[in-house]
Amino acid sequence: MKRRVVCLSLWVLMPLCVMALESAYLIGASDLLEISVWGEQNLSRQVSVRTDGFISLPLVGDIEAAGKTPPQLKADLEARLSKFVKDRP
Repeated sequence: MKRRVVCLSLWVLMPLCVMALESAYLIGASDLLEISVWGEQNLSRQVSVRTDGFISLPLVGDIEAAGKTPPQLKADLEARLSKFVKDRP
């Protein structure tokens, strides 16, 4: 019974650890990023961070990725894409 409780506790805490690591990680040159735009498959893709620290995406063009955390880049992409992609009901 104790082993099951410990395993369950680890699974419950794992998402918290992943979120903490994600917000502490800084994107760098040559990182491979998976960009997913919900409901817009043609905008979703894998991109590599160029040596100048930028990535290129349709509609938004070049955007600086290096030196940002994944949540910071996500917020930047959402702000830029919101001009072109509207929320769906």
